[in-house]
Amino acid sequence: SRRSRAIVRAIVRMAESLDLNVVAEGVEDLETLELLREIGATQAQGYYFSEPLPIELLNVNTGRAAG
Repeated sequence: SRRSRAIVRAIVRMAESLDLNVVAEGVEDLETLELLREIGATQAQGYYFSEPLPIELLNVNTGRAAG
């Protein structure tokens, strides 16, 4: 909704002004991801990218060490 977009936009702007990172959670489709990009969110997670994985599989997919 328009109100939800305004709230997300305000949160992203506030975080930017405080030099904080924002991770949008629960991204389930391309439409939501594109909206977040338009608003200025630069990090996101959710089923659009991957279902929850055991840490062992996550390490294989990202190439990063756990910790």
